[in-house]
Amino acid sequence: MSLYAANGIWFDSITLLAQLRQKNPNDSSLAADWQSLLQSIKLENLAPASLTN
Repeated sequence: MSLYAANGIWFDSITLLAQLRQKNPNDSSLAADWQSLLQSIKLENLAPASLTN
């Protein structure tokens, strides 16, 4: 994921990370990665929103 984000392909990173978070909702490492990615693309206000299928 970080490879995508580092190369400006953040939408692929968001997709992959969202899928991982849906499968592992209690993983604090994924939650931190989610927060960090959204901050890096100026969408941090979306970080607390829940993910739906």
